Amino acid sequence: MTRHLIQTATGKTSVAIMTGLLLLLSCVASIRAEERSDANTRDTDAAVSKSLQERTTNFCRLVLPAWLSSEMGMSDPEVRRVIVDCYMGNARLAVLGVETGLTVEETALTEVPATLLSRETGIDLDIYRPLAGRTLQVKVSKPFKRQTFKTGPNSGPLEVRAEDVQPPLWGSK
Repeated sequence: MTRHLIQTATGKTSVAIMTGLLLLLSCVASIRAEERSDANTRDTDAAVSKSLQERTTNFCRLVLPAWLSSEMGMSDPEVRRVIVDCYMGNARLAVLGVETGLTVEETALTEVPATLLSRETGIDLDIYRPLAGRTLQVKVSKPFKRQTFKTGPNSGPLEVRAEDVQPPLWGSK
């Protein structure tokens, strides 16, 4: 069989055909190797992403218990360590394009526990939220009286009258 291949390979046409076949086989083999490499890369990327998501989730689970049980709050180094780990994990996931409930662009490091509390329980600690849409009214119990103040050692008295004092901007009639 080998002798037969050598005899047929002596012809010019046969040499061109054999060269073409070898070239085709090498291209197919390299394409399949690249496909396997791409599949391995995708598997590795998915494994890294999954591992990072699990790690970030575990760090973020530790934030609320540490924050609520701490007597010093954000001043406690253990609480700060867990918050920073959660924050950085979410930042890494955001770079990879993974959507998390904690947006790093909109959340400061000190707001992480309040944001997680809002996400987990629905309790919103936004200080302006309770007053949103409310009208504030201010009632003045006593009218202003005329008073005299000295402004310096040699200056005359300064009078302040009720007409000179402007009413507050809200709740005035």
